[in-house]
Amino acid sequence: MTKSRFVIIGDSSLDYSPELNEWLQVVSVPLSVSIGEQVFVDDEQLDMEQFLDILAQGSEVPKSAAPSPAAYLDAMQHAEEGVFIITLSSRLSGSYNSAMIAKQMAAEKYPELKVQVIDSLAASAGETTIAIKIRQCIDAGMGFEEIAAAAEDFRDHDKLYFLLDNIEVLVKNGRMSLLKGKLAMLLNIKPILGDDGNGSICLEHKARSYTKALGLLARCFIETPLLTEGRTLVIAHCRALAQATKLKEMIAALRKYKDIIIVPMKGLSSTYANICGLVCAC
Repeated sequence: MTKSRFVIIGDSSLDYSPELNEWLQVVSVPLSVSIGEQVFVDDEQLDMEQFLDILAQGSEVPKSAAPSPAAYLDAMQHAEEGVFIITLSSRLSGSYNSAMIAKQMAAEKYPELKVQVIDSLAASAGETTIAIKIRQCIDAGMGFEEIAAAAEDFRDHDKLYFLLDNIEVLVKNGRMSLLKGKLAMLLNIKPILGDDGNGSICLEHKARSYTKALGLLARCFIETPLLTEGRTLVIAHCRALAQATKLKEMIAALRKYKDIIIVPMKGLSSTYANICGLVCAC
């Protein structure tokens, strides 16, 4: 990889398609996922179909591990002037802390390099939209400090909602209230979840079927007060391309976004969203 003035680094919860990343040029630093005795590195070599099959069949609760600071530091070598690191919410993972340690290490190894670590307060598509904002700023010729401020401001005003068909992993890993989660599973409720503004998960809506939940999810982005004409909506899916396409059509029919992009989830996002999970952000 040749050197660039600015480099965008994301942990592997930042989901994108190969086509989108031709423009974004995100350098992905992988988390790892353990299922029983098996450890999967969430990088380009991960066989997603095999991983999802093992995830669906396994009885053990999957566990994720954040990237090492050294992995973040290594990804910085391709930058000439500045680096923007986008991480999972610090409430959900140690990825942010690893990136902050890497920033301290970079001050010694690359003393001229500017490093901004951005706690996305989100995951998956929520990280992707921040990367899109940063790339737009880079393309516009903005300076490092301007881009950093624009990314933080965007993060503070974004919207993220997600629909899960299976919330078992979230509940067992403590990412969702045990009581609410068990009640939802018992009643076969399909929840629409969101972030509480501080990077933690909260329940926004609930429905008795996936189809009804999809309609509620669409409403979240149709009725948002954001100036959507200037924003890109990202829909990340786990083996749910048909559902993601239907959601895109529902939203596009009633609300104008700059663009609506569908991307597949990588391993980390798929672990928690599970098959038929959708994570959407703008």
